[in-house]
Amino acid sequence: MSDLCVEVLDHHETFQTPLADAISAAYQLVLDPTNRDAVGQMRVAWRFVCDDALPHMAQEEVTVFPRAISSGVPADTLDVLSMEHRALRALAEELRDRGMDRDVPPDDEGALLLLRFMQSFDAHVQREEAIFALYAGTDAVRTRRQRQRYAHARNVSGT
Repeated sequence: MSDLCVEVLDHHETFQTPLADAISAAYQLVLDPTNRDAVGQMRVAWRFVCDDALPHMAQEEVTVFPRAISSGVPADTLDVLSMEHRALRALAEELRDRGMDRDVPPDDEGALLLLRFMQSFDAHVQREEAIFALYAGTDAVRTRRQRQRYAHARNVSGT
């Protein structure tokens, strides 16, 4: 199980910079959804949803969750994580329905929904790490700031 925990942590590292950028963009949209860079900010956040968050959740359900069950994580616990995935997917679909996949700045409600997605996804990632660390019997959980520093160090070193 500790190998799986490390694998999950390491995979989460790969999207910390795009997640931080997406959260920042979503905050900017909430503060001023009509600012001159609103379309660019929306693209940054929406690209994270489509290119990182949704594929990550799908990959976990196919490869990580089955291994977690065989490693002793209760199915009920993974059902909760799967339920969160479904809620995030529904929110992403709502964002798409509101035009996030087009070059139209979001209205106030759309900007708030985008920020809600980012915050919910970030909290979900931390919950996953805590669950996998618990069942791996390790304290390998990293705060978002630690994950960002680690990801930044990896990007600087080129590894």
